[in-house]
Amino acid sequence: MKKLIFSLILILWFGFCLADVTYLRPDSDLDATPDWETTVPASPTTHYTKIDETSYSDADYNSTKTLGKTDWFTLTDATGQITAGSTIDSVKITNRCKGDSDDDFNIQTHTIYYKIGSDSGNSNILPDQTTFTTQTSVILGAPGGRTWSIANLDSLVLTLRKDVAGVPANEYHTYNFWLYVTVWWTAPSGAKANERRVKVLKLLSEDD
Repeated sequence: MKKLIFSLILILWFGFCLADVTYLRPDSDLDATPDWETTVPASPTTHYTKIDETSYSDADYNSTKTLGKTDWFTLTDATGQITAGSTIDSVKITNRCKGDSDDDFNIQTHTIYYKIGSDSGNSNILPDQTTFTTQTSVILGAPGGRTWSIANLDSLVLTLRKDVAGVPANEYHTYNFWLYVTVWWTAPSGAKANERRVKVLKLLSEDD
């Protein structure tokens, strides 16, 4: 009974403030022939299937050794995952990557660009590391002066591009193992109230 009462207090007092989280993952290659030359395993030939896992795997990946090469991906829709009318609080990109080791590794980078329509931005992902590294971007603004919305998230596409500074352009490989977008959002107050009602009823039934 004490557990039930404590749970009810948390739901009723803090329910309005708790943001929900949704993950948008690559669901197709935007280009029929992706630019990054290597995909492991070779079958299937699609690149998005190597980086779309719920939990990362370092056994499958895409890679390139060519400066300026890009891989574009569409993402799963926010519609159906985020309650209609919700406020999008923040958006971030997470990427797991690696590069070949050499003496100039600290200045070798790849960048994730994101685009809605013809407007784009970049995620300021950190330089590649010599070991598998999972990195999360700063909070992203919607490109083109937009405000993040479900419709804008449905139109969002990502690309990974190999960039480099200060060393010969094609001296190292960049490897991409995992890529997804995290969206924090807050449902309308009416929807939140209904969510709390469902949680309360569930707790009551479990406490019988």
